[in-house]
Amino acid sequence: MPSACSSSWTDAIDQVLRQKAQQYGVPLDFTFGTVAVESGFNPQACGDRVSGGDIITGADGHRGMVVLDERSPIGFYVAWECGREPGQFGFSQGLLQLHTGGGQGNGYLWSQLVDPRFNLDVGMPSLAYALSVCDPAVFTDFREAVCCFARYSGHPGWVDCGDYRVTALLDRINCFADYFRVQDPLEYLRSLGCLPSLLALPFLLPLAALRGPRLSSLGSALRGVRRPDGITREGG
Repeated sequence: MPSACSSSWTDAIDQVLRQKAQQYGVPLDFTFGTVAVESGFNPQACGDRVSGGDIITGADGHRGMVVLDERSPIGFYVAWECGREPGQFGFSQGLLQLHTGGGQGNGYLWSQLVDPRFNLDVGMPSLAYALSVCDPAVFTDFREAVCCFARYSGHPGWVDCGDYRVTALLDRINCFADYFRVQDPLEYLRSLGCLPSLLALPFLLPLAALRGPRLSSLGSALRGVRRPDGITREGG
């Protein structure tokens, strides 16, 4: 079972996260960092608890709680029962904590939201969009880039850059950048979109200074990487 950055996750979750990161063009550090903060890699994570509403049964047989809200087009939202805590109900479900109270999870069944692939297919496009708006390469302060990402992705949303949730996300992204530089340096670089070929590696080193703290030690990711011509690149 993989573990890093005060978290552990199953091999199955590791595989699907890598696949979806590649599919949607989201770097591994942002993908794993966001999921770590949102759910701790628990596909049945249940947040934003509510109580006091009427109980209904979804089409998948799972119980939900009706929460009246005039902002809803139908006058209410549904908070699904927490999978591992019967009797508790929450708006936010799954790996990316998709919110059924008018957020990215609205209109989906509990069984859909706790399915890792389905959850990521719903939530990952917003991460990709946020990175297209908040390209870390154009920020001199990586915290500002992560804050922008948090706002435009909806994870956690439009908050102050000094918010503790932005700090937690920043810490996890930087931590997973270090983790992947050691564990899977080539896959990590490919996920950043800056590894068209191994022959280009020596020319990518100057880019480290442009991508903020998470790439400040890009050379360490390349230490001992053997190029096709047999030359070993020594990072530094």
